[in-house]
Amino acid sequence: MTYRGAGISMSILKDRFDFWLERWLEKHLGGHVSIKWPLELTVYGHNAMHFSAMVHTRRWGYVCFHPTVKVYGRRWPWYFYVSPNATPWAATFAVGPGVHREEKERAPIRRKLLGHNFDTQVNKPTLWLINDIREDEAWE
Repeated sequence: MTYRGAGISMSILKDRFDFWLERWLEKHLGGHVSIKWPLELTVYGHNAMHFSAMVHTRRWGYVCFHPTVKVYGRRWPWYFYVSPNATPWAATFAVGPGVHREEKERAPIRRKLLGHNFDTQVNKPTLWLINDIREDEAWE
């Protein structure tokens, strides 16, 4: 006996399982865990950071890594970057398909002009110039 639409029902089961898994991961592995000794390490779970790790050092600033994972129904590619404020727009080193091409190209320029772990508030005009941000476009 053959069942019509067996592929559709399997698709529905897979969608329900994916939904259940997302909810379970968000409930049990959401949020983050921070360890302050000997280095400041933060591991992010199933949330907006999509299972990533970040280490704060005096020399490099924040070292951020994100593995390739499927979160919220979408596959997010890996990335690795070094930034003084843990954001890609101030990164001084960036690799991986998860980092925008422009940020990869600007990272060596930031490193050459400002070095690693620079003060982003003091160097804000230089960062805006490098990132091609006009003052009227800034969020502040």
